[in-house]
Amino acid sequence: MSRVAWWVVVLSLLWASPLRAQGRLQQARSDTVYRPDPPSAPAPSGGSSSNSSSSTDGSWSSGGGGEAIGYLLLFAGIGVTSPLWAPSLMLNDSLGNPGYFPHSPYSDDLEEYIHIGPPGTEPDQPELSFFDPQYLKSWSVRLSVEDGNDFRGLNRLNGRLFVDTTLRLGLWTNWNYLHESLDGGRSDDALLSDTNLTFRIAQSEHVEIHAGAGLRMLQDHTGTRFGGNFLYSADLFLVKPLVVSALVDGGWLDSAGVVHGRATFGVVAHGWEVFVGYDFMRLGSVNIQGPVAGLRFWF
Repeated sequence: MSRVAWWVVVLSLLWASPLRAQGRLQQARSDTVYRPDPPSAPAPSGGSSSNSSSSTDGSWSSGGGGEAIGYLLLFAGIGVTSPLWAPSLMLNDSLGNPGYFPHSPYSDDLEEYIHIGPPGTEPDQPELSFFDPQYLKSWSVRLSVEDGNDFRGLNRLNGRLFVDTTLRLGLWTNWNYLHESLDGGRSDDALLSDTNLTFRIAQSEHVEIHAGAGLRMLQDHTGTRFGGNFLYSADLFLVKPLVVSALVDGGWLDSAGVVHGRATFGVVAHGWEVFVGYDFMRLGSVNIQGPVAGLRFWF
């Protein structure tokens, strides 16, 4: 009996070893593979079910259930869409108010980032050169690099570019190089990215909020997978020299769902921001998370 138990243990270890050696990137890769659901058995048809359905429909219509459902859908729609219109109301913002950008937050003696002007106007700065710290532009660029690690063998090196404009339209592209150390000295790598068109839905001198949508991609030695993405971000310039940034985005990658959130706290001087924070991503059934530290250049 002891020999049987010993062989069971040996076989269990041999079976489990490939699973541990597989790694989380391989698990995430497997989650993106589309597997059609097995065909479901047809629902039984009978007079009793149809009678119950008709009686249920009658009770709802006679009791005003359709109207109640309409109100519920209305309130649900207001709640779901509120992040898109409520910030503009709270900040007393108007889509007609143009926003202009200095070279960086708190540039020179400025205490804010975005300069808000009346509709149809441009900043009056005839005596300022383009390289003057207080010169206001109709566009801004943010370029950042960061590194994050979950201290369990998975490292994430990130590069991000964000271009914003006075027209409120922008472009956001985000690239993550994932490197995982596996058992036996092996490793696994993947490139995860998302590129989005953005719109600045709300702005003030100290706050800007963006929403956007675009394309998500995962590329590795097995090929390339595509999906969609939606993002929602906020940047706060509360007091010199601090910058607080937060992001929530999500979508899909082939058959796997993606949920992502992050928050960073930075200190900016002369266009350079040093920041730290935390980044969390759920890709399929795999968590990619950990503290981050990086450097961002504003221009």
